[in-house]
Amino acid sequence: MDRDDLLINTSYPLVLFDYAIQHNQIDLFYQQVKKIIADLTLNNQELANFLSNVNLSKDERKQTLNEIYSNKIDTYIIYFLYSIIDFNRSHCILKILNEFIKQVQKHLNIVSLTVFSAFQLNEKQMQKLCVCLQNKYQKEIELTNVVDPTLIGGIKVESDFDSVDLTIVNQLEQMKQISLDVLSGVKGKKYE
Repeated sequence: MDRDDLLINTSYPLVLFDYAIQHNQIDLFYQQVKKIIADLTLNNQELANFLSNVNLSKDERKQTLNEIYSNKIDTYIIYFLYSIIDFNRSHCILKILNEFIKQVQKHLNIVSLTVFSAFQLNEKQMQKLCVCLQNKYQKEIELTNVVDPTLIGGIKVESDFDSVDLTIVNQLEQMKQISLDVLSGVKGKKYE
């Protein structure tokens, strides 16, 4: 593990995590850091590129952070992001924030899962799926729905440690494989 990985996996996220625990802000920080991650990935990749741009001064990047998050994000988190910029680690900002999220999820016994479906699942379907998954994993579940029309129907649930594929595409692939296996066995017997 190189020096950057060690800092990302331990030092930076641990500082934020420890502060959140000590000040009883773990739930607030968790939600706010998830918002920042969404802003840096899903909503605005340009922001992540801007913050990582070493051709811009540190003050310019920090000023932009302040303009975006002032009165929306806890001041400590903003200062934490400033320190990442100050120590020339802005290229690792997403890794650091994601590692913080993993630490909080472990602490709060939360599993983050992605459910892929051919169509957007409605709130009732998501709640029902969430209850089933909570029973399976015996943990609090956070679900994200990703629409993938190539699945035709059914769902696929994925996490860092597990995958359950109940899609029509997967079922068709399994039937195809079974048919090929049966046919290859039949052909083999003909020629024996």
